[in-house]
Amino acid sequence: MRIKKNIISLYEKVYSSNLMLSIKWKLEHINNYVDILNSEDTLKYIIDTKSSISRFGDGEFELILGLNNNLGFQNNSQELSKRLKEVLIKDNENILICIPHSFNSFKGRTNHSRKFWYNWGKRNNHYSEIINIIKDNHKESYIFGDSQITRPYIAYNTDKNATKIFKKFKKIWEDRNLLIVEGEKTRLGVGNDLFDNANSIKRILAPAVNAFAYYDEILEAVCSIYEDELVLIALGPTATILASDLADKGYWAIDLGHIDIEYEWYLNKSKQHNLIQGKFTNEAESGNIVSDVNDSKYMDSIILKIGGKDGEVK
Repeated sequence: MRIKKNIISLYEKVYSSNLMLSIKWKLEHINNYVDILNSEDTLKYIIDTKSSISRFGDGEFELILGLNNNLGFQNNSQELSKRLKEVLIKDNENILICIPHSFNSFKGRTNHSRKFWYNWGKRNNHYSEIINIIKDNHKESYIFGDSQITRPYIAYNTDKNATKIFKKFKKIWEDRNLLIVEGEKTRLGVGNDLFDNANSIKRILAPAVNAFAYYDEILEAVCSIYEDELVLIALGPTATILASDLADKGYWAIDLGHIDIEYEWYLNKSKQHNLIQGKFTNEAESGNIVSDVNDSKYMDSIILKIGGKDGEVK
């Protein structure tokens, strides 16, 4: 009886192991493969071509499929879902559509990350539904970028990948003028050296929650303020759409997502989703409760605040 229990225990450990999880994923989706650049090749493509990027993660996919009415910082709507799907199926040489490289490989990822993406893909057939939308609207030769480029640290077993990725990201904005469009509590680069090599920074602040309700106002503001800057956007699903619309107008726009929070965790060598003081940290407990900052350089960079009572140009 003890031998039988040991055999069953060993089988369960092997069956649920990282290697087996990766094998099961590949076998289950062998006919649903799409070409996705890895993170390094995605960044090389952006640098070489000055391509804009729109990124899709589990949240954006759930909004498209109508499976989630509230991401915590963004409520869903028919218009938001429709616009996200339009961007996902767009074929425009000015923009690289990015989806998770985890769709193709779990290599280097933590056990938690592997299980998350495996279970997410299996739940209600999420993965197959998204792949079907993609295959119905894109040529088989279409190559996607990796949306997880802005998440190079917390989901990996080592920080080697993050070190390379952050270095390449900094190459994108080296000596460039930046126009940052972000949530009012996001504060990209504040308190760290992420943008220290940029030439200048201007900021447009939008609501930290439900920014898409102000979409037309945000787009109009960017277009009126734009002076040939590189546009960096951290605004949840709104950023996915905004980067695409700006690319249509010939702007270089990059949906940066959670890169600043990842960079903070990387600098702090944290392997937990810890709260970052003074910044909206959606995945941390009480992360939506954000203290004020007294950083004169940051305050001076804000040229417009949209939403609430402060929609005035400085």
